[in-house]
Amino acid sequence: MPLVCTLLFAEAGAVGLLIVSWGISFLWFFPHDFTPALIGGSPGALAPYLVYRLAGRLYGLYPSLAKLTPRRLLLLSVACALASPLLHHVLFALQGRDALLEGFVAMFVADLAGTLIVIYTMKIGLALVPRREG
Repeated sequence: MPLVCTLLFAEAGAVGLLIVSWGISFLWFFPHDFTPALIGGSPGALAPYLVYRLAGRLYGLYPSLAKLTPRRLLLLSVACALASPLLHHVLFALQGRDALLEGFVAMFVADLAGTLIVIYTMKIGLALVPRREG
């Protein structure tokens, strides 16, 4: 979902993701600790935005997504699924946490599966919408 938000809404999508990430971090994960909530919520919004910016430069996706092919979308999905756990685990390593590899793999697989589920559900849904003539 983060990749779709940034692809469709660019900076506004990234800001929305940041607000939601901070909200979850402040209310759920770190309700009594401001700093970890602020820092912990940021990679979830920053990673898809960085992938979006990179894709814009590499593939010329600005200002529309007309050049977004299925292959490029799959590559962006993998890149986003790698970038988010990477940023999170860099923070975890700086905090001295253990079991980084297992956590990275689990987060990558979950992010990739979630992204692909959302993208292909949208593709199926759009295929069911009748096309207008002309």
